[in-house]
Amino acid sequence: MKRLFACLLLLLCAVLSGCATNNVTPPLHFAVLVDSIAAENRGVPKTYVIGSGDNKISSGDLHFREYAEQVEKALAVNGYVKAASPDDAAILIALVYGISDPKDTTSSYAMPVFGQTGVAASNTYGRIGAGGTFSATTTNTPSFGVTGYVPITENQTTYTRYFVATAFDINASKASGKDTQLWKTTVTSSGSSGDLRYVFPYMVYATQPYLGSNTGKKIEVKVMGDAPGVAQYRPATQPVVTSVATK
Repeated sequence: MKRLFACLLLLLCAVLSGCATNNVTPPLHFAVLVDSIAAENRGVPKTYVIGSGDNKISSGDLHFREYAEQVEKALAVNGYVKAASPDDAAILIALVYGISDPKDTTSSYAMPVFGQTGVAASNTYGRIGAGGTFSATTTNTPSFGVTGYVPITENQTTYTRYFVATAFDINASKASGKDTQLWKTTVTSSGSSGDLRYVFPYMVYATQPYLGSNTGKKIEVKVMGDAPGVAQYRPATQPVVTSVATK
């Protein structure tokens, strides 16, 4: 009986998220959406310069330089070469980035409470003593199930982080007097972290295979917090955190 009861308790712990045997924080991960579109290949050399696409942010801004350097590393993997000067570049890449105001949401649900619901079976054993007296012992096997529900309310704060890289054909734009786009890659990620500097390397890492290409649709890329490939984009002073479920 004791062995059976212990097995039932272990089974309940596997079902209940609050049990100590299952109270493990999931690994950190980021969900990144990449939406990239490109014009037909014009045979434009992959030499580029990068600048701020936001008139409120200077290309010399320290934050901009940090983000731009990370995007430049992804461009290099895709065969792009940073020009020594704007006169040597065939492509101008405008980079815009930002983060939304916090969005607070509240969700409510009922969590089931498990416990003993009754008796599943009973067994009675009897014996006759030396004096002709009869004694009996009854053993009950308990049944377990949902005994009730506890209301749970969760508050969550979410931020939307993003960056957009748009490439322009410099010579074609000069000739036509209009901006001539070569490609545009839009990247978004929603999560609990309001620190864009922390999240940005993960976003760039997720985007690298699609940067400057035509995805045809939004693609979701999940990046684990300890993904080794992120290190090449992360500033040397930035710590690695892997113990929070979703950032």
